[in-house]
Amino acid sequence: LPMSSLAMVAGREGTGKSTFCAWLAAQITRGQLPGEMHGKPSNVIYVVVEDSWRMTVVPRLMAAGADRSRVYRADIETLDTDDATLTLPTDNALLEEQIKESSVGLVIIDPIMSTMDDSLNENSTKQVRRVLDALAKMADRTGCMVVGIAHFNKGSGRESVMRVSASKAFTDVPRAVFTFADDSDTGTRVMSQSKNSLGPSRESMTYELEQTTVPTRLGPAPVSKFVFTGESATSVDDILAQTPMGHTQKGQTRALLLSLFQERGEDTGDGSLRLPAALVNETAREEWAISTATLTRASSELPIDKFKDGMSGGWVWILRGGGRRG
Repeated sequence: LPMSSLAMVAGREGTGKSTFCAWLAAQITRGQLPGEMHGKPSNVIYVVVEDSWRMTVVPRLMAAGADRSRVYRADIETLDTDDATLTLPTDNALLEEQIKESSVGLVIIDPIMSTMDDSLNENSTKQVRRVLDALAKMADRTGCMVVGIAHFNKGSGRESVMRVSASKAFTDVPRAVFTFADDSDTGTRVMSQSKNSLGPSRESMTYELEQTTVPTRLGPAPVSKFVFTGESATSVDDILAQTPMGHTQKGQTRALLLSLFQERGEDTGDGSLRLPAALVNETAREEWAISTATLTRASSELPIDKFKDGMSGGWVWILRGGGRRG
């Protein structure tokens, strides 16, 4: 995570991007982040738009072990409304002033797209750069790290940097981009540094969103805690490459199974189709390069019966009501 620069954290919904940022804030406030800031506890400004500060962000910070006396919530006061939010680049000068006054080492903007001025088009590279270039310059002037959270778009690109938000500026301007994904084949979660313009990228890491509880005035509150679990041989790009056209691998496997039954299945006479289990497994392994676990999960969502044939002694699969194409 380069000092004095803008970085982006991105992934699909539910992959733990905000929980990671709470972990990052905790490391900064405790002086526990390896690198230049290790042993130097610093303050954090947290800009949150979509989540509840009291019900969501504070419990996350508590679970992460943050020194909350060093975490500042960014609020906007206006004369005519109570629900205003930070607007970029309009409020950049005010934000920079607070960074300097409060000796802030990290600013988190969650999510960054929701802070963009409504007059700006998120799909326009030129207009998005107005926001991000200004943040990058502010980070450089103040020595502060600025981390924005973004979502993956609905595109079909296999490279994670091509899947971040709407405009390519969301990955062109930041000096570092961290991406998050769930690997359905192994059941693990993976974080990769998909871009680092100022140094070598690190290995991909596995992580868990550990469920815990924290004490609040209303009683114990359940919350997730971000925990690194080791290095990963699989990157986020690898996971995206397994899910072409934006579909999950499980969904793609379901489609392949249906096609296999319709093309090679034996009609049982009642509208169902029959295939030897050995043929299904061999096709999945040799032609589709799909794991047994993924095949099993996909088949469980189809009307498929599996049983041992009394005559042949082998296992067979029956697709109920399968029918034939054409």
